[in-house]
Parts: sequence; structure tokens; C-alpha cells
Amino acid sequence: NEDDKDLSDLNVEGEKNTLLLEVSNLNPEEQMQYALGQMMKKNYNLSKNILDRFIENFPENQLSGSAHFWLGKIYLFETNYRKAAIIFGEGVQKFPNSIKAPEMYYELAKSLKEMDKIPESCKTLTLLDENYKGNKFTKDPEKIKDELNCD
Repeated sequence: NEDDKDLSDLNVEGEKNTLLLEVSNLNPEEQMQYALGQMMKKNYNLSKNILDRFIENFPENQLSGSAHFWLGKIYLFETNYRKAAIIFGEGVQKFPNSIKAPEMYYELAKSLKEMDKIPESCKTLTLLDENYKGNKFTKDPEKIKDELNCD
């Protein structure tokens, strides 16, 4: 019956909103933990919702750097490279000192490569190299640079 289906959709939506409301009462560290917990359980949509809200609600918090990273990783996993690139790009611009910044540059380069934006991907790897000397991601673990034939 159509009405039952609408009701159950509403119910699921209601439960999700109640959950998001409960999560918003936690402190930033707990919210991040919760989002990552949901991600590990493969509840990607819920995790994306929580991370999105986190970024919105805590724009100055250093943890927002990590929130950008994990949100980008989910989009990458879902092969939504354009969205991943936007999120990683915002992350490195807003949080250059984040513990996740070098890895965000690296993931941004991967996203751009998947979108066939080769010069942009090479430029991103160069920025990573210049800005984070000696970081393990400057060593290009997946040898993307060689595949791209960057100069």
C-alpha cells in the first residue's frame, strides 16, 4: 500500500533527523568519533550528513580539516570524483595545518587524475611536495606522478 510506504519513508527520515539532533548535542571530538564509527559500519550517508554538519557548525575547529578528509574519502569511495575534489580542495585551503592536509593534497591529486585533469593533478602533487617537505605522502606511495608523466 502506497500510504504505508510514504509513512515508512517518513519514519526513516524522522529517525535520521532525531539521530542527527542527538549527535549535534555531542562535543566536536565525540561528533567526529561518531561520524567515523558510522563510516566504519558502512553507513556512508549518515556519516556524510554528520561530517557535512560538522564542517558547517565548526568552521574554525582544526577537526574540520579531518572532517573534510573523511568526507572526501567517502566521495572517492563512491567514485564521485568531482565532489571529492571539491571537498579535498576546500580542506587544504581552509586547513593547511591540519594533520590530514598532506594526505588531502594527495587524495585531491588522485581525484583530479580520475577526472582526467592531468595538469591540475601534477600541479597538486608539486604543491604537496613544496608545502610538506619530507611528509610520507610527498614520496607518492602509489607512484601517481610517474603514471601522469608530470615534468
